[in-house]
Amino acid sequence: MADAKDTSNDPVYLLSLDGGGVRGISELVILHEIMKRLQKVAGLKELPKPRDYFHLIGGTSTGGLIAILLGRMGMTTEEAIKGYEDFAETVFRKSNRRLLERTFKEKTLENVIRDIVAARALKTTVMIDETRDRNSLGHAFVCSVPRSNMFEAYLFRTYRGKSNHAHNVEIWEAARATSSAPGFFNPIHIKVEAVKEYYYDGALAYNNPAKLVLDEADSYLGSDRKLGFLLSLGTGLKITDKAFKVEADAEKAVEHALELTRKPVRTLSGSLLSWDSLPVYKHIKTSLTDPERTHNELDQWFRAIPNAYFRLNLDKGAADIKLNEYKKMKLLREATEKYLKKDEVSASIDKIVSMLHNKEGVEMPLEATCRATSYEAFRHAMVQDVRQRTISSPQFTGRAAILGKLDKHFCERGPGSSPRRLFRIWGMGGVGKTQIALKFRDLNGSRFNHVFWINAATTDSIYESFRKVTAQIYGGNPSRPNITGVLNWLSQNRPEEWLLVFDNNDSDSVDVSKYIPAGNTGNILFTSRRKDIKPTLDHNQTYAVDIMDEKDAVTLLLRSSKLEDQLLHGDNEQLVGQIVKELGYLPLAIDQAGSYIHMQDCTFGDYLFGFQSGRKQLMEDPSMGRGAFNDNPAVYGTFELSYKALEAKSKDNSREGRAALNALRILCIFCFYHNENLTDEIISRAAMNDKFDRDVLGDKESVAPLALFNLKGDKSWDSTNYTDGISLLKSYSLIKKAVINDEWHSMHILVHCWARDRMHEDAYSFHHYAARSIIFDSFDQKFRFEDERFTARLLLHLKAIMEHGAPEGGDWFKETRQETKYAKLLQHVGMWREALHVLEKTVQERRDNLEPEHWLVPDGIWALAKLNKACCRFDEAVLLFHECIDLVNDCSSRDWAAKHVHSIGIDFAEVFIQKMELGKAQNMLVYIIEEAEKKGSKHPQFRRALAALAVTMQLAGINDQAEKLEARILELCLKNPAVGPGHRMTMNAISNLATLRSERGEHEKADDMWRHVLEVDERFRGKEHPNTLTSKRNVAVGCVKLERLDEAEQMLREVLEASDRVLWRTHLDTLATIECLAGVLYQKKQVDEALDLQEECYNGRLEVLENQHPLTVKAEADLGKMRDGRLLGVEELAQVQWQGEAFTGVGDSNYVLQDMNDRYLY
Repeated sequence: MADAKDTSNDPVYLLSLDGGGVRGISELVILHEIMKRLQKVAGLKELPKPRDYFHLIGGTSTGGLIAILLGRMGMTTEEAIKGYEDFAETVFRKSNRRLLERTFKEKTLENVIRDIVAARALKTTVMIDETRDRNSLGHAFVCSVPRSNMFEAYLFRTYRGKSNHAHNVEIWEAARATSSAPGFFNPIHIKVEAVKEYYYDGALAYNNPAKLVLDEADSYLGSDRKLGFLLSLGTGLKITDKAFKVEADAEKAVEHALELTRKPVRTLSGSLLSWDSLPVYKHIKTSLTDPERTHNELDQWFRAIPNAYFRLNLDKGAADIKLNEYKKMKLLREATEKYLKKDEVSASIDKIVSMLHNKEGVEMPLEATCRATSYEAFRHAMVQDVRQRTISSPQFTGRAAILGKLDKHFCERGPGSSPRRLFRIWGMGGVGKTQIALKFRDLNGSRFNHVFWINAATTDSIYESFRKVTAQIYGGNPSRPNITGVLNWLSQNRPEEWLLVFDNNDSDSVDVSKYIPAGNTGNILFTSRRKDIKPTLDHNQTYAVDIMDEKDAVTLLLRSSKLEDQLLHGDNEQLVGQIVKELGYLPLAIDQAGSYIHMQDCTFGDYLFGFQSGRKQLMEDPSMGRGAFNDNPAVYGTFELSYKALEAKSKDNSREGRAALNALRILCIFCFYHNENLTDEIISRAAMNDKFDRDVLGDKESVAPLALFNLKGDKSWDSTNYTDGISLLKSYSLIKKAVINDEWHSMHILVHCWARDRMHEDAYSFHHYAARSIIFDSFDQKFRFEDERFTARLLLHLKAIMEHGAPEGGDWFKETRQETKYAKLLQHVGMWREALHVLEKTVQERRDNLEPEHWLVPDGIWALAKLNKACCRFDEAVLLFHECIDLVNDCSSRDWAAKHVHSIGIDFAEVFIQKMELGKAQNMLVYIIEEAEKKGSKHPQFRRALAALAVTMQLAGINDQAEKLEARILELCLKNPAVGPGHRMTMNAISNLATLRSERGEHEKADDMWRHVLEVDERFRGKEHPNTLTSKRNVAVGCVKLERLDEAEQMLREVLEASDRVLWRTHLDTLATIECLAGVLYQKKQVDEALDLQEECYNGRLEVLENQHPLTVKAEADLGKMRDGRLLGVEELAQVQWQGEAFTGVGDSNYVLQDMNDRYLY
């Protein structure tokens, strides 16, 4: 490599060398290993020189000597090690110590350095090297301290710096100045820049010169140059090999110092230090020269930038070696070589070598390393600076409402007008708050003489932003912000109208109120994730930013993917709609999706597939699609800021800290349910369930959810922790209230996904298992009337938790019972097809994993048999019931068998009722009633058997007996507090009595009763629940009997339309509706449609039932009469659906409550 090679476009590589006497040999050994590996990787014949790779080398004390050897003299590490060992042996040998003094002879030190310089045969012997310019490699400096100001470093450079030039200083003088350690060498008295001064060892001010190296690089090489990395080498940790910590010693020293202040002190002793004060002196000395403080600060600084900063420092073996013990240098070399073999150390060296060889860097401007209070603060401020100087996103779409609101609020007015106008736009991360503020500035910036942009994310970012504002107002490039000056300027600048924007004002730890100028003029705009952040504003000074509507979202996607000029057709139109829906209409996510589509040149279908299969990577990695601005964070990154804020707050031992912890608990559970209509009933019902498994909820000190389930003294749920937590989640825009019910909440779909995706494997398994246990313990599979509305709302959440699969390492027995419970809920709300799928899978797993005698096997088969009965799969149901009864007889759990055998018999009898084998059904039911009555008339088995027998009597034409049975059932229901008015069985009894009254000609009374049942069903079960549809069809039949055919037709068409969605076309309930409508239309002379419908009814029953079934026979007979043009009687026109468990109407997976859809509002 040529000495003066131009590297102006390369990343800047910096080397910092600590002081430490003879321990400096460790630095050279480390650097030698780096150079050897670099030689091998680069395929070089000779060992490369550090100055051919590092732009700047800075050192202090013996580290300064090494900087001179490597930088100014251009040695290899091999040469430097040899020279350093010779130097140490000559300078620190006993013969060079002065008599009666601890110090060594300076002349020997000076002569050794002069000899080294002479041996190199340099063109000049002054420190400055005029052969190298700013763009060259191999610059160096050493650090010293002048006696006139021992708190400031004085640098002797090989280049022309901006201050203390020292151009006349010889190399040996600079080396003497940096190594004049008090107690070892006297200071050197030299003339620098026409002034004579004493200079001491630079370690007194900077024993770790890494920060000086950064400052010098920024000052000399240029603020815009990009950092490759900073390598800081130490001379060994100042702790004993027993891991004794300096900090602990410091505490003892301070305690001892305090004790000294309490003791009488000898005065006028002529002694500067007493023996008692020596520990304090040693601590002060350690503190002044401890290089780890600087390292810790830099490590914190560069924490967010991998491979920007490396610190290599021998961890064991150097602590007890004094600065002058040159005979122990061999031990130091051996200890360092052992240190270099550590995996993490070796890996760091490999990375350093790779970056040097490939000229890789972290793309971080040197300015960022020097002027900001932290890199993160600098990055934020630079982002704001870029945004302040540019227009808003060229993809900006929509948002007319909020822009209009801002336009009106900050309307044009005279300069210096009052009052001051403040406004906050708030909403979840990624919703476009900053872009809205930028767009407002672009549209209306001419109204303001000045616009100042402050990143209010952290105190550091505020300081750095104010540094930029200081430059805007006062000019120049200040190293520190003049916050007081800026605020005074704003408060006193009445002739001009200004706008101050506080962007990302999200954190409780940052109170921007103290950065608001005094006075009553000017305009201030805040953007925040939080509505309730300081300063407090009135409701007319805030605006909640919502997600985009679908039209604007589609437009944004097309613009950001550079496809806005293309017309969407067919599949593409559908795919684009699906993409924006999956992204939750969130602007940041849509913008980055479009950018990805454009950069990767992929189709909408490719992106949708990639998102669905690799959502986590796409949402976490901003490089997958930056969007309009390269500095845009990843979508998940915007949510993570809120999580980190809550996590930090949760460590406080206060009500607010506990609220933050509870917020995280709720988030970690709710993210496994459906993202809409989340309700506290899930928590409260589980908490009050006596059988609730609390062991799966962890402890009360962690993010585990146990603390959400506290009970009061009366065993009711204590909602305090939940309420506090949910309020804080709303405050941070991670959750919002649902539109249709203020007590429910919803999460944005991407927040919902992120909350799961961010969990590591163990946390995911724990919270998944806990969430599943909670929701299954929140409802009773007996499905009481008061539970019906809750279980219907619960359905989406149960489906969501089941879609996540079984938790890793869960309890199989518990999971199989949960799956059966889930299937029963699906059946209960009318989703029989899905229930059938779940149960068939569950039963097969039980057959595979358990002995036939285990009670779970007949239990599952029983549930599957009932479900097949409900689906009109009567042959399958009969086979399953026979299998179930056989297994019950051999069941190992006799208690379970005795408890359920009669219920199984009732269900079996109901199959025969639907098959119209009424004799078999009657015989079974009479026997069961006799046995069940022994348990009492309130026993549910007695009531159920009675209801099934009443259906049997009615179908057999024994109406008087049927009515007596129904009346008794109704009486039992109303008297039983566990059933009561409104219960499904109560409504069935009323409806069946109405049918019997209608058959006696009491049509008006029957109509009243049917309408009452319909009103209750619609109110509590929803307008499209299968039971409600049956009730509505019964009302329509009543209208036929009252000769209100138009009303009947309208109602039947509504029922049929809903049945097509909720049930399926050949379900017996749907076929019954088709038959009723065909009869009404035939009566109204709409014969063609009536014939089509009646034929469909007949073919459907022929498919589902056998051809001899009475319903099939009736459908065929009525079809023949219609074809022949014969009149149909009223009973032939329409028949009431007899209601009972044997005839409960149900549907498939299309059935959901109407209130399950939600949109994102606050």
